[in-house]
Amino acid sequence: YGCGALTEIDVSNWDVSNVTTFTHMFADCFNLQSIDITKWNTASVDSFDAIFNDCRSLKTIDVSNLKTGTCRQFSQMFEACTSLEEIIGIENWDVSNASYYAFSETFHCCYNLKSLNLTTWDTSSADNMARMFAKCKSLTTLDLSNFDISNVTTMKEMFNQSPNLTEIIGIEDWDLTNIDTSDMY
Repeated sequence: YGCGALTEIDVSNWDVSNVTTFTHMFADCFNLQSIDITKWNTASVDSFDAIFNDCRSLKTIDVSNLKTGTCRQFSQMFEACTSLEEIIGIENWDVSNASYYAFSETFHCCYNLKSLNLTTWDTSSADNMARMFAKCKSLTTLDLSNFDISNVTTMKEMFNQSPNLTEIIGIEDWDLTNIDTSDMY
């Protein structure tokens, strides 16, 4: 956390099989350009909260092998990764247990993120989607047709300041009656 001068680190062979939380692990590593976590066994993880928050120099990250089925918190995971263009394998994630500040600010300020495939995500336990896609200036289309928002209490600023996001598939079916949607767009 806070290693602003760090440009690279080899964590590819770390045994993280007993780790339950990665909260803020690489947050504020402004100059970290790449990281290989493809061999990590994350089957015990409860929180990925802000693990890569403010990793401004990351352009791509492969998360396809992360085991996420026990994780309850993905909040701020990629927040302010302003150079991030691609998250490989995110469509493989099991997010069915995400419940505690589930997706608050997960992709907030990912200015260069061009696409996200979240069509397989089971969000039925999620409670919070505030600022989830806010300031994602390069996103043009999102397919959220499989999102179950029945337990969500806030979507405050969910898509706020994402001017090119012109197609959000599936939201026309959402019941927003009991959800805080202030400044959603």
